[in-house]
Amino acid sequence: MSLFVHSRIHGNKRVKVGPDYKTPDFTPTQMLKELSYDVWNRFIRN
Repeated sequence: MSLFVHSRIHGNKRVKVGPDYKTPDFTPTQMLKELSYDVWNRFIRN
């Protein structure tokens, strides 16, 4: 759960995509997309 919150916090700093960040409840698919996006960004930067 902490990973999800961590990813959510980082997501607010990113460019907001569509209505995903306006909805308080994330579906598992959105959560996976969020986590994979975060990891992918770190992979590209490093």
